[in-house]
Order: sequence, then C-alpha cells, then structure tokens
Amino acid sequence: MKDEKIFSEIYEDVIARSKSSDREINNHILKILRKHKIKKVWDNACGSGRQAIFLSNKGYKVLASDINKDFIKRLKNKRKHLNLRIKVRDMENPPNEKFDCIISRFNSICHLNKKGLETALGRWKNSLNKNGLIIFDIFNKNRILKDIPNYEFIQRAMERDSKKIIAFNKTKYNKKSKILKSNLKIYLQEHFKKPSINKMSVKQRIYSTEEIINLIKKTGLLLQEISEPKGGKFNQGKSLFALFIIKSN
Repeated sequence: MKDEKIFSEIYEDVIARSKSSDREINNHILKILRKHKIKKVWDNACGSGRQAIFLSNKGYKVLASDINKDFIKRLKNKRKHLNLRIKVRDMENPPNEKFDCIISRFNSICHLNKKGLETALGRWKNSLNKNGLIIFDIFNKNRILKDIPNYEFIQRAMERDSKKIIAFNKTKYNKKSKILKSNLKIYLQEHFKKPSINKMSVKQRIYSTEEIINLIKKTGLLLQEISEPKGGKFNQGKSLFALFIIKSN
C-alpha cells in the first residue's frame, strides 16, 4: 500500500516522539521490566523498532511485530547481531507462545475499536506467563481534546543532512464515534530539488482512562499503575499520555 510505505518512511521524522524523549521512556520501561524480573518480551505494533532494538541490546529476548510490512522490512535490515525476532502480525492476534511482558506503545491500541481492544486484552492475557505484564500508553483524553486546534498547524519542521521536512496537520474529533482523525500533509525536499507532497490520514479511537480501567477489570486483569510514560505521576488535567502497567493473575 502506498500509505503504508509513506507512513514508514516519515515515521521517525514526523510521527514518533523525539529520540531524547524515547530514551527516557525506554529507561522507565527498563526499570519496570527489571523490577518484575522480565526476560521475554513481545513488542506489539513495534513500528520502526526503536524500543525492540533498545530492549534487545539490554539482553532481553524480544519478538517485534507490526502489521506494516514496510516497517518490518526496514527493521530486518537493522537487526544484525541482535537477539531479535521479527514478524508481520496484527496486534490483536498473539503468536502461539508465552511471554513475560507484552508492550504496545505510541498510542498503538487506539487503532482498535472498543470491541477489538477488549478482544485483544483477553488474548494478550492468555499469552502471558504467570504474573506477566501488559504495558501500553494512550493519549490522555482530558488533555488532548482540550488542546486540539481548529486550524491546520505545523506538527514538525526540521532539517537533517540534505533533507528538509515540514509536516502540516489538521485534526478533527467526532464526539459520537470518539474518533480523532489527523489529516497530514508532508513536504519532503532533498537539497534544492522540487519538494514532494505526501498526504495521508490517521484515525485513532480516543479512550478515557475510565474506559481503559473498566476494560482491564472486564478481562480479569489487574491494574498496577498509571503513570507518565517517562515515569512521573500521571495528572488527568496536565499529562499528554497515560502509561498503563497491567498484571495477569
């Protein structure tokens, strides 16, 4: 798919959080994994693989998977000398094996509707070893809906080596469906060549923390903690993301 290839190409520069922010989040997750003596991890919806590579370099047995075939192709080219397995797989359907921890970051679960998320949580639970963990983050609904502008805005403008990138975004929230639609327009320019213009749309279901807590209870999982992705205390009015740490029985 054309959008799939474009998405994987621009993800690192336009969509993903900064590498310094990513490092802080990974270090917080590393503390959690060490505390719970985790050894085997499924990085579910791994994207470009930044987290999977980080954990593999720290000695964890990691399975990285994503539905985007171009992401997986790119990650396979990076994995030399890493203890890292890579598969194309949708996030709702676990592989036929057990894990100590399942991680799904970058708001990935918001690509699932409520029924799909409930199904996924139940299947993930069955793929965990005893006292296993599920870790994922979501947008904080209270903050994100308050901050959405009603105009097109510049999401990212940057220059790296000979490449210039400017990404515009126009978002719209549907209160009935609870879907946030982001319409991206991305200008890419090499040196002084004519810029290419790429357009794509991303839809995400915006969940409240209360909805997630109810789904956790419904699937028989145990909520351990809600925090900032970097490890600080979660604040309903101020935090942009909420990181959920969930435990199986």
